[in-house]
Amino acid sequence: MSLSPTVLIELSSQHLVYDFHSIIYLGADHFTARVRDLSNGWWNYNGMWEYGVLRRDHVQNTADLLYNGRRRVVFLIYSRHNH
Repeated sequence: MSLSPTVLIELSSQHLVYDFHSIIYLGADHFTARVRDLSNGWWNYNGMWEYGVLRRDHVQNTADLLYNGRRRVVFLIYSRHNH
């Protein structure tokens, strides 16, 4: 599996661009998530740690995004890029 930083969808006369924004993982009896901020930094959410407060994450490359501990990717979330 590879993660694309952007997705382009062409519909009739529209060219829609979506940017990779968040990722949700399942496993170990609960979900976790990673969210990218506007400066391309990553934050980790785990409701079982620190009362569910987002923590700064140290993602080095896209391969680091495929797993979060023992949890695997189940959803990739893209947001529409406004020109």
